[in-house]
Amino acid sequence: FCLLLRAVIRCKNEKATIDKTDIAYLESAYLETKADTTFNQLVQAYGKAITKSTDNTLKQSLLVKAIDLCNVPEKSTLKEVFSLELLKTNPNHERAADMLFELAKNMEFRNKMDAAAMLYSGFSKRFPNDSRTKAAQEKIKTDQENHETYFKKLAKDILNNPGEKGINAANTEL
Repeated sequence: FCLLLRAVIRCKNEKATIDKTDIAYLESAYLETKADTTFNQLVQAYGKAITKSTDNTLKQSLLVKAIDLCNVPEKSTLKEVFSLELLKTNPNHERAADMLFELAKNMEFRNKMDAAAMLYSGFSKRFPNDSRTKAAQEKIKTDQENHETYFKKLAKDILNNPGEKGINAANTEL
């Protein structure tokens, strides 16, 4: 009995160290507070864990959690970063079609029509049986139907009439 009592007292006297940069801790804290600083810390923790991950399954799991965390309009750019990384990590992910189509819509919304058209083109080719393919095909510009020709023209435009930095900066924005 005395040994048990000593162990209990010793445990109470020892401070449990909590890693406030741990994803589980930050997820719990964010659910409780919804504070922007906690959100930012959590996004950074996801980013570090994703970067360090050598396990592809774990990396995809972390990316999906980060995407879901950023699934609000004011965090859409962060969601795009994580979505692009997930598409690079696993182009055949079960959410790939939704992410690619959403990226195209976001570019269109930002009036980045060339980028949107390229994403819609990629979507149409990768997911020909998706119900959104017809709508995506309507957004593809005629000069983008053949991506090789399009990129050659784009490179020519960028190098035509170069400025101080050796490129035509006006033609670099998609």
